Amino acid sequence: RLACEDLVRKLQPITRHLTESLGRQPAWAEVVEAAVDAKADMTGYGCYSGQFEKGVLPGDSKLGPSQYLAFGACVSHVRYDALLAEATVLRAEIVTDQGYSLNPSIDAGQVQGAFTMGLGYVLTEEFLFSEKGANASNGTWEYKPPSSQDIPVVFNISFLKDVPNAAGIYSSKAVGEPAMLASASILAALRHAVGALRKDGNVQGAFDLSVPATPEAICVAAAVNPATFSFAE
Repeated sequence: RLACEDLVRKLQPITRHLTESLGRQPAWAEVVEAAVDAKADMTGYGCYSGQFEKGVLPGDSKLGPSQYLAFGACVSHVRYDALLAEATVLRAEIVTDQGYSLNPSIDAGQVQGAFTMGLGYVLTEEFLFSEKGANASNGTWEYKPPSSQDIPVVFNISFLKDVPNAAGIYSSKAVGEPAMLASASILAALRHAVGALRKDGNVQGAFDLSVPATPEAICVAAAVNPATFSFAE
């Protein structure tokens, strides 16, 4: 809305000129055509401060930037193969609060997409820089966004029932980015797996495993000793 108002202000001189020359209120298409001919800036800008500003939120709302809260929970089951240094998300069960979903299929897809974006952030997408500060991960050989092989083998989405949102459009709630937070469950599950592996190897003490938990980072945290491996002939 703020960006639209900014654009209207920029076009006001052109609108006034057309009104005077045509003797009537110009149509929107005529204003746009005249603005293009005049090489006018037709980009509107707006930045919402997050505080209550009269005229920004619908009606007389005084709830500030957040008119409601969205809730969700996720449980992830992860397997870590120490021989291959490979982590696999076997299962993800996500429950979210969508109010009365306008389209459950679309909303479920949005939740899955957001979770997968978070999965990349947690597991694979690492930014690397040279000693001179140059980006060393500027290609798909170095920078690894998640692929179809990285998503959970079992990937279930469900919505809370009978939770209408009085402040939402048709009692619904926004869907999308909030589900990225659910991917934190993957890191928590990996830390449990690494802890179990360290215990099996009689490795004592605390360990650090932050994001992105790449194969190298997990291997270091697990403190795996290849000398302890045994191979069947």
